[in-house]
Amino acid sequence: MSLNDLEEQVERIYIDMENELLLNIAKKLSAGKPMEIDKWDEVHHQPLEGSGEVNEWQLQRLKELNGLNEENAKIIAKYSGKTVEEVNKVFDRAREIGMTRDETVIQEGIKLGILNAIEPDTEELLIRSILSNAIEEILTTFNKQNNSLLASAGDEYRNIVNKVSSQVLAGTKTTNKAMQEAVSQLAEKGLTGFTARNGARWNPEGYTKMLLRTNTQNTINNIQEERIQACGGDFIEISSHIGARPLCSQDQGQVFSLSGYSGYIEDLDDGKVKVRPWSSSTYGKPAGILGINCRHSRYMFVPGLSKKREMDFTKAENDEIYIESQKQRLYERTIRNKKREIAMLKQTGAEPSYIKRKQNSLSDTRKEYLEFLDKTGRTRITANEWIGSTQK
Repeated sequence: MSLNDLEEQVERIYIDMENELLLNIAKKLSAGKPMEIDKWDEVHHQPLEGSGEVNEWQLQRLKELNGLNEENAKIIAKYSGKTVEEVNKVFDRAREIGMTRDETVIQEGIKLGILNAIEPDTEELLIRSILSNAIEEILTTFNKQNNSLLASAGDEYRNIVNKVSSQVLAGTKTTNKAMQEAVSQLAEKGLTGFTARNGARWNPEGYTKMLLRTNTQNTINNIQEERIQACGGDFIEISSHIGARPLCSQDQGQVFSLSGYSGYIEDLDDGKVKVRPWSSSTYGKPAGILGINCRHSRYMFVPGLSKKREMDFTKAENDEIYIESQKQRLYERTIRNKKREIAMLKQTGAEPSYIKRKQNSLSDTRKEYLEFLDKTGRTRITANEWIGSTQK
């Protein structure tokens, strides 16, 4: 299984976890005696005292918050065990990639006397340390995300109870309308997996994807760098692919020196290859090369032995594909949110006509998405439209 497939297994765990937490919120909101308004004050446009027992409904729902938190903690614990197992698979694959990506050129260089032999025991200790630290770091971060999800679920439940109660008491909305709108908004918003220092909010799926891609990429890079330095190498070549991000596109396909050399070296065919210092790249910036969510790789480049890879697309072609890829990700997120919204509305007993309207909206979005795929020739990735089981 590819590294990307293994990472998606972890992402899907968090998609399913969030989905079950949201459905559990919807279940709690619809439990117990319904809040019905059967007597209305037409003069003051509000429910008559005792007519719908809004305050009683609000108090009862808030009393159930502790029970909701306990149930949600069990849901999170259930998925956490799966996460540990899948994370270990991800980093086993990352180790394999880091150890084998440059193996052929290293062995050829050693045979020709260009590179030094790598001491196996020393290498093994270094690789184990890199993997151990990486796994410990990401599992610690996932535990923090789990705590954030638990708190977020409780906060969102409390907010809906208070918001619906106040709107019904104020006479601005009927019970059904207030509940339907609140549930729809939560389905669109989702839960919070992480909040950045600048206030930016990450949903669990996006945060999980970012963590995995960044940490596995760093792990592979660290393993490669240890091996390159151990055999006396210095140069690396960055892979290239169409649709690269703006900052990444500045560095893809180029050769860099880890020690800071700037100038030219020769390749396998005695051709001149320009070399830049690694410090001059966009490495280290979140959206830079090998940064957050970057899909580029780097390969050891040995003067006189390696052949530089050539890009077969222009910058304009790259930028066009990048824009299309971002549109596709937006369609996928929109479809997932609409599917989740419908599942939550069904759980809370929303009016059939309201649910039907949302289902029609989902159908319209799907139709528009398929037209976009036909027009651009892009491939549909159904896994990216998946929200996990809704039968909870």
